[in-house]
Amino acid sequence: MTLESAMHALKSLKLFVESKRDEFDKYEAAAKGISRTDHYVQSRTRTRNVRLDPLDYMKAQDANLSQKDKFKVPGFIPVIDQLCVSLTERLHAFDVQN
Repeated sequence: MTLESAMHALKSLKLFVESKRDEFDKYEAAAKGISRTDHYVQSRTRTRNVRLDPLDYMKAQDANLSQKDKFKVPGFIPVIDQLCVSLTERLHAFDVQN
C-alpha cells in the first residue's frame, strides 16, 4: 500500500466515522432489537462533598437529561469525536511527510 492510498483510506474512514455521529438513534434501535429491552440501566453516582470543593468549582447544576441522553452525550458523541480528531492528526502526520 502506498502512502497516497493510505491517506485516501484514512480520509474515507474519517468521513465514514463523521457520518455515524448523527446516527445514534439507528444504533439504539438496533441494540434494542438485539437485547429485547428498551430500558437503560439506572446508575447512581455519588455526589461530591461540597466542603471538599473550592467555592468557584462547578457552579452550574447538572442538566436534567433522559437516560438515552445520559448515554449519548458523555459516551457516544465524545468517542466519535475523539476518533475523528485522532484520524485528523494521523492525516496531518502523513501530509507532513508527503
